[in-house]
Amino acid sequence: MRAPQEGVELRSRLAAAKGLPIKVKVREHQYCLAFALTDFKLQGRTLRKLILSLSDRKKPPWITICAFYVFISRVRRAASLRLLKRDDEAIKKLEKLRHDDFLYCWEQGYDAAGRWSDECAETAWKGRGEE
Repeated sequence: MRAPQEGVELRSRLAAAKGLPIKVKVREHQYCLAFALTDFKLQGRTLRKLILSLSDRKKPPWITICAFYVFISRVRRAASLRLLKRDDEAIKKLEKLRHDDFLYCWEQGYDAAGRWSDECAETAWKGRGEE
């Protein structure tokens, strides 16, 4: 299905200087593109598709586990998530990301029945950082 074409008038000095036609046809596509959205900008939104760039950065800001979670949770299905470019080094760094120690102990501080357990939290605290 072809997108409809609309006429747009060019009224700039540059268009006149370059000798461009006064009216040009513009074809709209069914895609809505957005680039360089941060995890803060995406919070609370649901996207139909997301292309994620995980390229290895030489300078900050580096991706955090929280930011990564926000990115991957913006789509409803894993099939809607893509990588812009496969970067094995960046993926290795991503695999090493961990939650903050206190958050990790908080999450591990509940027993199988969902009740808080000081023992579970203490065990998580003592075992943090070990793989």
